Amino acid sequence: MKKEKYEKALKNFIQAERIYPNSSFIQTYIGMALMNHKQNDLTLALERFERAQKMNSESPLNSFMMIQALTNLDRDEDALMMVTNLINKHPKETSLYIHREKLMKKLGRNEEALNDYNKAFGFG
Repeated sequence: MKKEKYEKALKNFIQAERIYPNSSFIQTYIGMALMNHKQNDLTLALERFERAQKMNSESPLNSFMMIQALTNLDRDEDALMMVTNLINKHPKETSLYIHREKLMKKLGRNEEALNDYNKAFGFG
């Protein structure tokens, strides 16, 4: 049932894109719908997030979704670089440290992961 709702949402956002072709918001939501669509097309979703990023590089939602797509595509180093850039911009955002900690663990960088865990929970 959920996949059908995303398919409907995808169609609606694509129609909206015809009206507002330069909307980063619409690009982000098309990407989100593609990630959750029955085909789960992460490559197309990432292309939409990248397009939205070019339109509005300051969108936290788009940045987070882009990181998720990169992670799901096993492009962990790219995701790590993006999370680190966001941390540099928003050093008090706990969720970014948690996400980077998970990426560091996945990459086998356990000491760095522990540092981020400690930062996220105020131990560092």
